[in-house]
Amino acid sequence: MKAAVCRAYGPAENVKIEEVDKPTPADDEVLVKVMASTVEIADVRIRALRVPKGLCLMTRMAMGLFKPKYPVFGLQYSGVIEAVGANVKAFSVGQAVVGSNGFHLGAHAEYITTKQDGALALKPESLTHEEAVAVLFGGSTSLGYFDAGGVKAGNTILINGASGAVGVAAVQLAKHLGATVTGVCSSKNVELVKSLGADHVIDYTKEDFTATKDKFDFVMDNVGNASFAKVKHMLKPNGKTLVVIFASAIEMIKVLTNKRAIMLSSDSEKEVLSGKMFSRLMQLAEQGALEPVIDTSFPFEKIADAHRLVDGGHKVGVVPVRIAS
Repeated sequence: MKAAVCRAYGPAENVKIEEVDKPTPADDEVLVKVMASTVEIADVRIRALRVPKGLCLMTRMAMGLFKPKYPVFGLQYSGVIEAVGANVKAFSVGQAVVGSNGFHLGAHAEYITTKQDGALALKPESLTHEEAVAVLFGGSTSLGYFDAGGVKAGNTILINGASGAVGVAAVQLAKHLGATVTGVCSSKNVELVKSLGADHVIDYTKEDFTATKDKFDFVMDNVGNASFAKVKHMLKPNGKTLVVIFASAIEMIKVLTNKRAIMLSSDSEKEVLSGKMFSRLMQLAEQGALEPVIDTSFPFEKIADAHRLVDGGHKVGVVPVRIAS
């Protein structure tokens, strides 16, 4: 089978289409023909070792000391089950599904295996494969943070980086939960963020969002430039920051020791990247509460170009890759 393989850390050119062995499902696994995946900031950060200051060695230890431990990237996929293991009862051949193997990656390939009790859920017929996969990363991240923080109806939330993969999902999901949403983005994306449901939008090219006099129950940072020290004056007395991106290892330590700052731990991955979470997202997408926002869709052979687009740091929403036609 064909897979996009990265055998050395570095630029997008290191990602190349190669022939690799097709996986065989274990007794508790399904074999999925991948129809669509995405290139996310996680793929790019791993490929380029572009990580917060002070975390390079930790990242190498987890993802490969001298070269990528998992050379086929891809955090999530949408596809069709081609075969099932002997003990699989929850899924059957021919079903359309969305799934993830977490940070073992592997979705940038024509086939992938996933455990039946892992991050696997049925895809609604009303969604294309590209639409379905496009809501997984941002949707699961947003709901993971909202669940951890207790975001609910009547809350006020500021979402920094409201036009990225997580931001576009966070705006929609916060509105769905009944919160009043303020989004922060650049001029070109103001109308998009408003269309997703934001009650207020701050154009960071024209004003400093930290200068607002409004107070919030939550400030969600999807960029890495809104540390607790920088935004604490914007929080209500019991307000919290939801730290999706942090600038350095020092900032990470500060978050971990601050009861008013929330960062999802590695243990949270089991809940965030789970069949239950993905089923929840598919239901929300089918209901129209979570719409995919797609920047550019690339054919599989152009996946290096998808990496370059994400590398640029100014994509809007999600960058899908069409693995199969």
